[in-house]
Amino acid sequence: NHEQLDNDLLLFVDCISNLYENNAFHNWDHACQVVLSATFLIKEYHKAKDDDDLSVEHNPFVRFITVFAALIHDVKHVGMPNAQLEKDNHCLCSVYEGSYLERQSIQVGLGIFIEDFADLSTYILQMCPEFLHLVTSSVLATDVSSQERQKKIQDRFERVVILSDEGLSEFEKTQSVVEQILLLADVGHCSQGYDIFLNWNAAFFKECLDNWWAGHGDDPRPGWYNGQIGFIEGYILPLAERCSTFVPHCQLTEGARGIVRRWKKSGEAFTEQLVKQSALEDQERAHRDNHVQSKFEHIVGNAQISTEITSETRSKQSATKQNRKKSKVWKLLSLRRRSSQSIASSTQNEAVRKSERVSSASVAFGSKNHLVQKNQGPKPNRDSTNVTQNSDSQKRERMSSASVLSSTNNHLVQENQGPKPNEDSANILEEENNDSVDGDQTYHTFLEFLRDPSGKSLPEAAPTTENSDSVNAFFEGIHEMESSDAATKSGGKSLTDDSEYLSCNSQ
Repeated sequence: NHEQLDNDLLLFVDCISNLYENNAFHNWDHACQVVLSATFLIKEYHKAKDDDDLSVEHNPFVRFITVFAALIHDVKHVGMPNAQLEKDNHCLCSVYEGSYLERQSIQVGLGIFIEDFADLSTYILQMCPEFLHLVTSSVLATDVSSQERQKKIQDRFERVVILSDEGLSEFEKTQSVVEQILLLADVGHCSQGYDIFLNWNAAFFKECLDNWWAGHGDDPRPGWYNGQIGFIEGYILPLAERCSTFVPHCQLTEGARGIVRRWKKSGEAFTEQLVKQSALEDQERAHRDNHVQSKFEHIVGNAQISTEITSETRSKQSATKQNRKKSKVWKLLSLRRRSSQSIASSTQNEAVRKSERVSSASVAFGSKNHLVQKNQGPKPNRDSTNVTQNSDSQKRERMSSASVLSSTNNHLVQENQGPKPNEDSANILEEENNDSVDGDQTYHTFLEFLRDPSGKSLPEAAPTTENSDSVNAFFEGIHEMESSDAATKSGGKSLTDDSEYLSCNSQ
């Protein structure tokens, strides 16, 4: 589909135009000027058919190759020559080996053409297999700073055009013609009208001056006038003479010589005008730089002030947060201290109550044991006089022991009727009750022993007349003690059985 191919070609041109940098000279306008010059020269070449050996019109892609190479020859140009890139150790120097700008343009242009426009590039490569090689050699030919490459190009041209070497292939003839046309088209403004020359000369001067202001290269102003004369006479005129051999009707040599003559007359004044204009631009640039610098300092100052304010605010906020954390910590510590003090005081009070209960229980048990020991005193002998003297004192001691036992039992009853103790107090009371039960059992065993040590009832005739009164008094005291103790524990009810007394005491 030719319409689709034409549309792809227009899209490719638009894509390449967006890749040219905004330089003063090597920009999209320069690419368009080179494309127009190359188109004109290749048309003029096809008109010259006097010599069949020089004609390559049987290859229909020669015109397309020439224009395509002119279109991409300076794409992504950085605005500096290759020699300056080497001095600055530019990154392109580490990517390519020689002709850095030209190799970058080839890679970018052909890469987009092959990858993004597959249908168009496939069709071209099928119809013209030497397309890639011819485009590459033509773009590399525009590196005028490479003397070795320029010498090879000139030798090939002499063998093809001047010597007419029959041993050369058709491909080498086409390559030589396309290289010469693209070389002349790249500097076509130097062989065209004088006004066009001055226009592009001023643009190239500005680009060199911008590089110097940026720290790349030297100041172009001192030797600009003489440098243009040397460039036209040393490079443009020889190139125009070579191209005139296959495009004789273009009068390229006459155009380059006319530009040199007029430049020698008015080029110096034009150069002074460029220098004055550059001085004004220097002042404007310095004023702009000062304005930018002052604005930058103002912005930096405001940023520093805002940074200080922000840092101060952050420090205050952090201090507030730390104070809050400290207050929270102190509150927690005080709560823990209070809780620990309350726990310690409650534990201490519980220990005091426990010790009181234990001491009360031990006093009660000791009182019972004391009473038992008192009752187990020395057996009454047959001496009635000693029994009579000791009976009163023993009776008083028994009565005092009975009163202590009664008060102790009342104390235990009050504690049992008090508020419900906790788990530890319940354990302590249980131990005390067990001790009381053991004491009561001992007391009950003692009573049984007094009644009958052998397990039988005591005979009524066993006690004698001297000690019958003391024995009766002893049993009366014991009976009174049992009655008062049982009445206290049962709430006034009289207990006559020892088992009932023990069960009440255990409760």
